[in-house]
Amino acid sequence: SITGLTAGIPCYVRAYATNSAGTSYGPEVNFTPVVPGFPTVTTTAVSAIGATTATTGGNVTADGGGTISERGVCYGTTSPPTIADFTVVDPTPGTGAFVSDITGLTSGQLYYVRAYATNGAGTSYGAEYNFTPFTYATVTTDAITSIAATSATSGGNITSDGGSAVTARGVCFGTTTAPTIADLTVADVPGTGTGIFVSNLTGLTNGTPYYVRAYATNGAGTAYGNEEFFTPSGPSVPTVTTDQPTNGTETTVTSGGEVTNDGGSAITARGVVYSSTSFPPTLADPHTTDGSGTGTFTSDITGLTAGNYYTIIAYATNSSGTGYGNEVYYMPVGPPTLAAGQLSYWAGDTYVQIGLNLTSTGGSDITAIGAVWNTSPNPTVEVNGGISTENLAPMPPTAVIQPIEQLTTYYIRTYAINSYGTSYSPEIIFTPGVTSLPTVTTDPILNKIGSVAEGGATVLSDGGDPLGLTFAGLCWSESADPTVEVNSGFTTDGYFGQFYSLMTGLTVGTTYHVRAYATNSTGTGYGADISFTATAATIGQVIQGGSINGIVFSVDGTGSHGLMASPWSMGGEADWGCGTTLLGTGTAIGDGFNNTSTIITDNFNNSCVSTSPMGGFAADVASWQGWTLPTYLPSKDEFDLLWTNASAAGIPLTTATVKKFWSSSEVDGTNVWYFDAETDPLNPVWVNTGAKSAMYTPWPISSF
Repeated sequence: SITGLTAGIPCYVRAYATNSAGTSYGPEVNFTPVVPGFPTVTTTAVSAIGATTATTGGNVTADGGGTISERGVCYGTTSPPTIADFTVVDPTPGTGAFVSDITGLTSGQLYYVRAYATNGAGTSYGAEYNFTPFTYATVTTDAITSIAATSATSGGNITSDGGSAVTARGVCFGTTTAPTIADLTVADVPGTGTGIFVSNLTGLTNGTPYYVRAYATNGAGTAYGNEEFFTPSGPSVPTVTTDQPTNGTETTVTSGGEVTNDGGSAITARGVVYSSTSFPPTLADPHTTDGSGTGTFTSDITGLTAGNYYTIIAYATNSSGTGYGNEVYYMPVGPPTLAAGQLSYWAGDTYVQIGLNLTSTGGSDITAIGAVWNTSPNPTVEVNGGISTENLAPMPPTAVIQPIEQLTTYYIRTYAINSYGTSYSPEIIFTPGVTSLPTVTTDPILNKIGSVAEGGATVLSDGGDPLGLTFAGLCWSESADPTVEVNSGFTTDGYFGQFYSLMTGLTVGTTYHVRAYATNSTGTGYGADISFTATAATIGQVIQGGSINGIVFSVDGTGSHGLMASPWSMGGEADWGCGTTLLGTGTAIGDGFNNTSTIITDNFNNSCVSTSPMGGFAADVASWQGWTLPTYLPSKDEFDLLWTNASAAGIPLTTATVKKFWSSSEVDGTNVWYFDAETDPLNPVWVNTGAKSAMYTPWPISSF
């Protein structure tokens, strides 16, 4: 390799070889080093134009016979640009295509750009392009019209998109000047493009001043229109306060309130709402009606259950809606309650055990608990043939009755005492050494929801069978006195004491007979025959008591099938699942149950451990409801339906629902759809970047 030559100067060359005798030379040849030509380069059209950035580049298709020492693009505000102007130098000189990102541009300024390439001969340029970085859109704010107590109308006009498509538009508003999209917003629908749009502002506070600006977002960013100012005025929901409870008994209490402002229209109803399960209670819960008009009123609340903690809120209704007051609380105090406890006995024993099934303390500390028995009915703590007093801390699960004699009939009751009085469980009749049919009662029907109904039963005695019960449950039929052999359906999910069973496959409008049953080695005992008619489910139907609690938010055309949600979200947060594998969960209505099963199976198979403060993954938490109906994490479309129908169903969208909610629908192996009602409560949106390790809130639903 010969180096250090000068292009265009002839060179003469001979080979040589040297030994001890001397040096010999080969024939002479000559050549002239070639003078390189200029490179050949093309310019790539400008793309990805932003407010201060753009993307271009080029392609060096020939090096001209010399090494490419530099390549890139040059640009400026005059034509034609050269490397004496602004440049973006590509870090990898040579032939071939390259991409150049231009930054630091001035929005709205016209620029010229060319690709270039340099070798020993000099610098070549590609074709010239020109472009203008986007400017902000131009937008004006409409004057405020249709001003009411809690609403108003505004809008705007986007007269120029600034050279970039408008991707979002609407109005933003707040109680301080110069509101931005970080404040409250009303997004226009569909919310793109130039032109006039109208925005309806809702949820305002009567008498509070507001500032409003229209906005438009394009590639350059968000532009704002002129600021408008207004104060909502007109009829609004009433203002009401709640009285503290007084004159309380174990089932009643007195409260009430004061309507301090009628909101500008006549009060048509007032009273209090109350509940031990809903928070906060609304008119969808039990309530009183105590006249009309402003001023003070008294509400007598009845039908309370001792030991339950109740939330009480005064309300008042006018033509604008219903206003609620502050919350007050009351726990009725009464005697404790006990359900029948299971009897445990092995043949030949001289004692028998009975479960202490305390269902409520009655709102007062238990001072004594145990069992009483006698050979005559209805033993008490004062009159009995034997009594046990068990420890209170920790409270034992059973009481021991001894001694007992074979072939002697005993009447047994458990008892509990608090400051209010003494209560007893249902009586169990037991004869050791004699096995009889179990004793069972058919409890009232608790819930009727389309094609399903929930009933209950109480097994009072297993008949003294040392092997206990074989089965217990409900059997039903369109004919009277159904049995476990002749029926339209039966369950086998019962146990000793009180239990609930779900009857399925019912036909709306059909009357059914139902009986509780319990079976031991001697045979089957039945409770009384009761009848009920399956009724169509309705949106907003509240299901409570037994093992089901929820609100129906979707029903099919027959009223037989639908979806039901917990009255409010779980409250806490949980992670979704583990791993980065796409499980294939769906987004459609009807996918939630299978999605949840798939997620739980994956978490189990991969031995995943949740870091959730709720103690499990979102799908696990949803399935922990303990309802007779299976509960699960809703799919994307199922949660959409829940949110859309929440108001119609009477599900309050309050601070309890301003959260980020999980769906059970995946986007890919690492991301899941979640519903963001927290970032902007007035404009909740679906987001497809919920990492499976993130912490959001589950809101369980079930189907029937």
